[in-house]
Amino acid sequence: MKNSALKTLTTASILSIAVAGISLPAWSFQLNIQPPKHLNLDGMDILEGQFNLESATGYSFSNPNGVEFLNQPVVHDATIGDTSAHFLLDDVPDDIEVLKLSGFFNATNPDKPNANFNIIVAGIQPDGPGEYTYFLPTNTDIAANVIIDVADTKALEDNKNYFVTGGGFDWMPEVITNEPNQSGEGVTIGDWFIGIGSNETLLPPSMGQGVPNPMFQKHGTNTTIPEPSSTIGLLALTTLGLGSALKRKIKK
Repeated sequence: MKNSALKTLTTASILSIAVAGISLPAWSFQLNIQPPKHLNLDGMDILEGQFNLESATGYSFSNPNGVEFLNQPVVHDATIGDTSAHFLLDDVPDDIEVLKLSGFFNATNPDKPNANFNIIVAGIQPDGPGEYTYFLPTNTDIAANVIIDVADTKALEDNKNYFVTGGGFDWMPEVITNEPNQSGEGVTIGDWFIGIGSNETLLPPSMGQGVPNPMFQKHGTNTTIPEPSSTIGLLALTTLGLGSALKRKIKK
């Protein structure tokens, strides 16, 4: 879980004076994940496991059909209850407005089958999606398929979570598009419509970390990480809560 290229900021807040650059740079953002305090799968309390991110696809006006960001899966050992934030996804362009993240949690203590998730984060602002929560199913024979709206603010507790049932382990929305006048069941977030299939059901949104039924539970919290470039000069930095830090990176 070490990444020598990353230097996280863990103080309560840090502020530097902005100095260099005639025009504002183009930004990209990174993501961190923090494990939950508790996790239960198939009726058993989980102590340890591995978090696996297998696919990360970003959608923007310049790439409305999506761009894959991972060349290989990202795997992190996870201790449930650990408050450390782990680097997850690097260098996501700031024009990305929708992220589709797919993977699974592999419980190793005790050993359990994989708990799958498919999470679509929409309403992303130019400096990243802020804080939101991954959800896992409580039983490993189903998957957690969630659409998260982070359009209003970047606070953790005001995200809208739409749970999709009937989508299966490898759920992919029927459509993710910024084309206007879409019909059918789905969620419209900003300029984007995320449509589901006829065999799937979209549950009413829950706010924050709440879930609409006992089938799902939170796995961990994701945060945006900004990072300055040493070639540009000093830029203002502040940290986010929940023990993880903000970084911002300038796109090369």
